[in-house]
Amino acid sequence: MLNLFKLAELQLIKERREPTEALILEYAIKIRRWLDKHKQATADKIMTGVEVYHYGNQIKTYTRVY
Repeated sequence: MLNLFKLAELQLIKERREPTEALILEYAIKIRRWLDKHKQATADKIMTGVEVYHYGNQIKTYTRVY
């Protein structure tokens, strides 16, 4: 499993942004907040390729960025 900082760096690279220490920290915080809100089960689904998931009474979508 990757740590939050590595995930943040990978996301910045996917977005074609220069991964500076400040941006990596900012993204790591955003990822942590997202995980706190959506819980690990939703994150696991997204990481395994599920593009549609339920969050409460809402249906959310996730599109992979390559």
